[in-house]
Amino acid sequence: MKLLSKLTQLARPVLVATSLVTCFAASAWAQAQDFPTKSVTIVVPYAAGTPVDLFARSIADQLRERWKQAVIVDNRPGVAQIVASNYVARQQTADGHTLMISVMPNVIPPALLQKQNFSGNTDFAAVAHVCELPMALAVSSKHNVNSLKEFVDLARANPGRLTYGSSGVGSPSHMMHEDLSSAAGIKVVHVPYKTTGNVMSDLLGGQIDFAILALGHVSQQLETGNRLKALGVTASHRVPEYPNIPTIEEQGVKGFSAYVNYFILARKGTPAPIVQKLNEAINAATATPAYASTLKPIGGAKVPSPKSAEEVAKALQAQESVYQRLVTEKNITFD
Repeated sequence: MKLLSKLTQLARPVLVATSLVTCFAASAWAQAQDFPTKSVTIVVPYAAGTPVDLFARSIADQLRERWKQAVIVDNRPGVAQIVASNYVARQQTADGHTLMISVMPNVIPPALLQKQNFSGNTDFAAVAHVCELPMALAVSSKHNVNSLKEFVDLARANPGRLTYGSSGVGSPSHMMHEDLSSAAGIKVVHVPYKTTGNVMSDLLGGQIDFAILALGHVSQQLETGNRLKALGVTASHRVPEYPNIPTIEEQGVKGFSAYVNYFILARKGTPAPIVQKLNEAINAATATPAYASTLKPIGGAKVPSPKSAEEVAKALQAQESVYQRLVTEKNITFD
């Protein structure tokens, strides 16, 4: 009897723990069945009218129709997406009702991270991959170059003299430029701007020498003037909408391809059943003709193949590690 009593005492904590886990799982499942129970907010780290804002608003429209619940788009622009990230990370409850559309690659400056209550994208739950956007390398027409090779030769002949513009330190365009300069073996100077519009304006005016910009923006300028040249696309294959623009890789920069990727994230700790429900709903939203029509004017933008939340997390981590490694290897600073 004493042995039986002892075994019972030893087993009791295990049974209690198992019961708690079972209750928690059942509670999370029940929450997912009722989700959403109130309005859902999609936080956008860029200003209204930007491509990422349009993507978010189209997704919000589809979710609103699906759930018969309010879905609000909240624009919170700020350096390296940190204003939006901070807002979502500090939500009191990780219940899936506050989401963020994150633009990658994006490297948050370490000095800024030290001042925040989160450590970067690892403090978020990956939900869905909603867009993949190739970019174009555009060069000011003041330079007599008509191919990537001629541009690289010019840069190598003038190390540290050619300037490029980006939409800010740590932004997708900043990281893509650094990736390309490393792959091509050239030394160039970064000029950060507040917006992509400012970059385009100074590129057209000849104040900077080149920039990696959205294909749609570049094509508009090619159609209306001759102040810039598109030397290559960052995609791994030629973009069907712009078949005459060769890829950077096919022009000699082997293995180079880069996309701006758009992910939906939730606060870390959001129950897995709710993340799964969000993933399924957002994948359905991005498969609609309405969403496809939102992407079409952007130029080259496409909906990635549907992924589970786990697959999205792996894709996000893989991309983040590539650019964090680039920061370390090139000793990129964020002063």
